[in-house]
Amino acid sequence: PHLPNPWDLIVRNAEEKVAAGELEDAQVALRAAYQESHQKVEVALELANVLVMLKRFDEAEQILAKVKMADQNERFQQVKAALALAQEAQKAPEIMKLEEQLALAPEDGELRYQLAMQYSQHDYKKEALDLLYALISKDLNFNAGEAKKMYLDIIATMGKGDPVAVSAQRKLYNLIY
Repeated sequence: PHLPNPWDLIVRNAEEKVAAGELEDAQVALRAAYQESHQKVEVALELANVLVMLKRFDEAEQILAKVKMADQNERFQQVKAALALAQEAQKAPEIMKLEEQLALAPEDGELRYQLAMQYSQHDYKKEALDLLYALISKDLNFNAGEAKKMYLDIIATMGKGDPVAVSAQRKLYNLIY
């Protein structure tokens, strides 16, 4: 009972990775610690904070939503505020313009492809993957295979163990095979 929890060391290592700018590695480590700790609040808040830095707002929101009212301390409020600020400032003007154009012409594959490219450049990887999957599910060789290539490149940048990447990979393999 006097030994530190096994996930405490993982969290400390993840904090060092965050300080070094290795956010993807930190996120993977914190996910493991989050599961191993049975979703302890301290680990949840660190994971949510890293997810905000990675612009994965939906995932951060889901984790914060699981924090009980009694555990909503000052650190919780900091992460929640960081999430709110990041969501407010999240979209570049070119993304908003393409989103508006796509809303008017939802079947325009080229617009969808351009928006996916903008999303990937601004670290909205899940959104980019969703748009690209919609394109390649209709035409696997859309834009001379560039859509599939971008889809695979985005997955490759996300790193092993990322649940979004794993899911996207599985969807692509199901489509191909």
